[in-house]
Amino acid sequence: MKFVLLQFILVTVSVSLDSFKLDPMSVAPSKKLRFQPPRAPSSIVQSAKSPATCKLQNGHVNYFKQFLRDIKGWDASKTTYWFSTDSKDLASLLIEFLTGIKRQDDGSDLQPGSLWGMFNSFKRVLKDNERSLPKEECDKVVDVLKAQSKLLKKAGGGNLPNKADEITVQELDQLYEDKVLGLHNPRALQNAVVLVAMFLGKLFWVTTLFSQ
Repeated sequence: MKFVLLQFILVTVSVSLDSFKLDPMSVAPSKKLRFQPPRAPSSIVQSAKSPATCKLQNGHVNYFKQFLRDIKGWDASKTTYWFSTDSKDLASLLIEFLTGIKRQDDGSDLQPGSLWGMFNSFKRVLKDNERSLPKEECDKVVDVLKAQSKLLKKAGGGNLPNKADEITVQELDQLYEDKVLGLHNPRALQNAVVLVAMFLGKLFWVTTLFSQ
């Protein structure tokens, strides 16, 4: 009888303790989480870019702001938010800017590669601010740039036919951002390996040439 009573007491106590068990997810954490003030998405994207890319992009944007202020008569405060301009008006402004800009030192035409670099900078700024040119308007700018590039090459500007330019740090950064190079996917990794192999091959050839 005593043994049965003892069993009953133990079972009762066990059930009572089980009923008081708390769900771990319902218990308040002992350490409070810390949150930093919210940042704009464009600020996060901008901070992830390399300094060289940011410097080049900011330079292109400043040229465009100067064009809007000095040539188009825009107020300085309005030029800060140029990317909010209506897409059709913005496409027309970009075309006028890219086909009219000259070198500051001697007033000569820019190379086609420089014009395309500027256009890519403007597209990145639009993307960073969650905007973009509609395909129809973007195609207009692209068509004009292609025609402008042909005219410059016929006039002796731009790269000589069949002549390869040395790739720049800015272009490498852009290829990495566009996931053409890097560890983003197998194709990007393959491109990076080929590029490194080409560089090492050229370095070996130059070293061999001058060591003779």
